[in-house]
Amino acid sequence: MRSLIALPIAGRYKRNDLINLLGATYAAVLFLGATNASAVQSVIATERTVFYRERAAGMYSELPYAFAHVRERNHLFCASHFHFPVTKIIEGIPHICN
Repeated sequence: MRSLIALPIAGRYKRNDLINLLGATYAAVLFLGATNASAVQSVIATERTVFYRERAAGMYSELPYAFAHVRERNHLFCASHFHFPVTKIIEGIPHICN
């Protein structure tokens, strides 16, 4: 299977191949985004309901909840910045071996 990076490097591609590849990539990303969004909606709704119930009961203030979200975003930021170079290195290995 050809990849987006391998097409120009190999020098044997047509414009139609590139357009087909970009269209397939767009469709896959759109499908995965919609699937992930629909899967997360129920979790977010439940979490929000629990948060409102606990806040109404006076169990805790909003500050720990906000800190938890900031910590989660920092974790996602660090994880994505770690995995991106690793993925790029792994993607480059088959091109080096050929």
